[in-house]
Amino acid sequence: MVTVEQLYAATDDGLRIIALHYPDAPEAARTNRSFKARPDERTPSARVKLMKAKDGAQVWKMTDFGDEGRAESPISIHMKQTGLSFREAILDLSAIFNITDEINRSVNRPDVRRQPATAEQADGSWDKDINQEFTAKECEIMGPRVTPDTLKALHWYRANHVVTVRNREAVYKYSNENYPIFIRECWFTDSKGNRDCFYKIYEPLNPEKQWRFQYQPAGKKPQSYINGLFELAAAWRAYNDTEEAKWTADPANEHKPYREQKLPEAIICSGERDAVCVRSLGYYPLWFNSETYQVSQEEWNQITKYVETVYNIPDIDATGRLKGTELALRFIDIHTIWLPEKLASYRDNRGKPRKDFRDWMEIWSSKGDFLGLLNLATPARFWVESWNEKTKKKKYSIDISCLHEFLMLNGFYTLRDKHAPGTQFVRIQGNIVKLVTPKEIREFVLNWAIGSKQERELRNQILQDSKLSAQYLEALREIDPDFTNYTERSQFFYFPKFTVEVTGREIIKHDNRAASAGRYVWEENVINHNIKFLPDMFTITHPEGQYESEDFDIEVAENQTSNYFKYLINSSRIYWRKELEEQVNAMSPEEGAAYLAAHKFDIAGPALTAAEIQEQKQCLINKIFTIGFMMHRYKSESRAWAPFVMDNVVGENDQCNGRSGKSFMFRALSNFTRWLKLSGRNPKLLENQFAFEQVSKHLGIVVVDDCDEYLPFKQFYDNITSDITINTKNVSAYTLTFQDAPKFAFTTNYVPKEFDGSSVGRMLFVVFSDYYHQRTEDNDYLETRQIRTDFNKDLFGSAYTEAEWEADINFVLQCVKFYLSVAPLQVKIEPQMGNIIFRKYLRDMSDNFREWAEGYFSVDENGCGDNLNREIVREDAFEAYKRFSGVSKITMQKFTKSLKGFCFTCDYIDCLNPEELHNSGSRIMRRIEDPITHKKVQKEMIYLRTKKEAERLKNPPPPPPTQQEMPF
Repeated sequence: MVTVEQLYAATDDGLRIIALHYPDAPEAARTNRSFKARPDERTPSARVKLMKAKDGAQVWKMTDFGDEGRAESPISIHMKQTGLSFREAILDLSAIFNITDEINRSVNRPDVRRQPATAEQADGSWDKDINQEFTAKECEIMGPRVTPDTLKALHWYRANHVVTVRNREAVYKYSNENYPIFIRECWFTDSKGNRDCFYKIYEPLNPEKQWRFQYQPAGKKPQSYINGLFELAAAWRAYNDTEEAKWTADPANEHKPYREQKLPEAIICSGERDAVCVRSLGYYPLWFNSETYQVSQEEWNQITKYVETVYNIPDIDATGRLKGTELALRFIDIHTIWLPEKLASYRDNRGKPRKDFRDWMEIWSSKGDFLGLLNLATPARFWVESWNEKTKKKKYSIDISCLHEFLMLNGFYTLRDKHAPGTQFVRIQGNIVKLVTPKEIREFVLNWAIGSKQERELRNQILQDSKLSAQYLEALREIDPDFTNYTERSQFFYFPKFTVEVTGREIIKHDNRAASAGRYVWEENVINHNIKFLPDMFTITHPEGQYESEDFDIEVAENQTSNYFKYLINSSRIYWRKELEEQVNAMSPEEGAAYLAAHKFDIAGPALTAAEIQEQKQCLINKIFTIGFMMHRYKSESRAWAPFVMDNVVGENDQCNGRSGKSFMFRALSNFTRWLKLSGRNPKLLENQFAFEQVSKHLGIVVVDDCDEYLPFKQFYDNITSDITINTKNVSAYTLTFQDAPKFAFTTNYVPKEFDGSSVGRMLFVVFSDYYHQRTEDNDYLETRQIRTDFNKDLFGSAYTEAEWEADINFVLQCVKFYLSVAPLQVKIEPQMGNIIFRKYLRDMSDNFREWAEGYFSVDENGCGDNLNREIVREDAFEAYKRFSGVSKITMQKFTKSLKGFCFTCDYIDCLNPEELHNSGSRIMRRIEDPITHKKVQKEMIYLRTKKEAERLKNPPPPPPTQQEMPF
């Protein structure tokens, strides 16, 4: 533990500690002036002064003349301001200023000497030089209340040196002030009833924790051994010898036999120093040689022969809680002493959270503090037995404190959720959380009683006792588990037996207990499959330093087995009709069949051009990127996107196509995260104040599916990029923060109405080819092709094999890995948007406008027309359209938007308003004569250039020959 001297030395003689609470103190110290200790006081009343401490060192102290008027030390000030005890204040300040008394390899080391072994020193032998003249520092290392008598009571010795012999070399290891070596004499009774002992060497300041213990002589330690049990038996024997002597000396007991009595208690500890600390408080400790030691029933019977009550003090780290729980449920009469969770907020000399009883003793070392822990210790036996004289039967009653301890040990709690309409009961097993009902809790207790063969009277009591009703169960301990399953650079996926961590560089499998480390997962988010990692199914590359969407290339592994990946490949085959219909039909039947079989799931079929293959690859990479983005639960304000998934195919007049498998892309992800589907068919979806009542921080994805053409995307802006207000029936509205809110996605058969910067910045566009489609009388498809058609089964359905699950899970993990690898580059990989923009402009026009424009801007056989390749007054064209359409309420803005749509979609128009003609921003402004007033007025012009004219300007004809060049 950090000393006061170390603390002051690291904080400018304590001045920085005072400044934590009085920021003006350093300036007052520099200028030797008074300062205000309270903002509302008129005259400064506090001063700081450098004074001598008891050890002769200097320390700044503060005197507040407006309060008690006496000089206070920095630690006293911190205690007063925080309400902490002295030891708590030391640890708190150590953490604030990052001060540790960490073990130092250069200081904390033994003196080691090597020399040739003597003739008497056989290989494999060892020896020791020990005594019990413990120093005060050695006692302090073992525990704050430890004395030499404490150590002697447990047969501890201090070693001057130990020597081991190997390969004819004797290695002497000498202890010193900074590296004590302790040796414990471990007594036991062998199989023949003879007393014997082995030695346990303990080096508490060894920087390598795994080398702190060793046993000598080799092979002497029994396989099963409980430390402290020999000492407990001896104490029990001595106690009964004394009591029996008193009994026998009393004449009243002359013809009464003496009955052996038990000691009041023994306390199971988690290690050597914990045990010594317990002994320093006057109690008998027991401890095991490892946390995984399994106490046998025979050993338990032996322990309970000696004591009335057995306590256990587990560590409060994950392993300690697990083992403490296991022991409490195996032997339900054990009283478990759970150390306060506050202990973990302090750091030990290695900078790690404090976790064990010795750590606790350094902060709360009085016997009264320990008695408080004992009073709180509770067994898992939740009933009390008594004898009913009337019925001559046992009577059972339930102890509610013990019942709640039993339920807690079995993982039952109430969930802290102020937004839920009532109390929520949960059960936690490992790191998996599931909701339960009071009825299920009662059933669990009854089934436990049946399984452990408890008597009928107890089972009846369980069935009828009101203490197992919802009213009493609401008093179960309330918890607020951390369900965060991500960091900015990683994502965790939970399986029944392990946890997978995905980063941008690797996919790692962790043991569930180690990976949980305070992280929890809802049962429905556990991927209920046991998988092994498969080789990479794809490799995505890009030229160094080039991160535009078109810069990325993908190579699909030849024998990849993921059906989900295959579906995504085919849904990205934009040119499937050219490849699988036109090109195949041009082959012989045999060649066509062979091509179809060989390229059933091929993003880069050889029948396509390089440009067509690249466009399909970009479409596929975009889907992989999007899946990774959606499955990474971390939200960044710079990547606050919502996938907008639509069809790539251009139908007549932007007709509604659909049936391309868009929705399945996200529905499949529901196997890996909680999702919510909202119907986008209702354009007034957000007018329902309870539209988001099912949205919570436990939700991963919200999919607004099959969006209507007129669904107002702008109304979702705030939900995508900021907090969400949740209105739930019978519960007050609350705000879900941006980080806690799920990610949104949209699927639609239409292009978005909004293509402005605010919308496009929030959208992550995803396009689907019409490879999957529905044949109808209104289209020219040759057949209906569904996802099931390719696989002869429903993906992720009941017929799915474990091998298929394994492949698809691996693919999703690899998608997340790819996304995380490029996320730091701030890239946004989208498909080629040509068809989408085309469809956008199609929808900007009405059929009426298109009919007018095709006539007004008609082209002749020479690639020209009356209103083409020349400037015309925009207002004149506008009036001409209104006369044609009979529409009077149209605005100039709508007219211009429709005109842009016509120019983009018309196959003979090159551009609207060529840039070289602009003379006012991006407009063409001319002074022309008004036909009525004949005055010059400023008018905005429009100019539609044809492709033929653009080509002529690009390659002008040669000038006519000059007179000199003409032949005579």
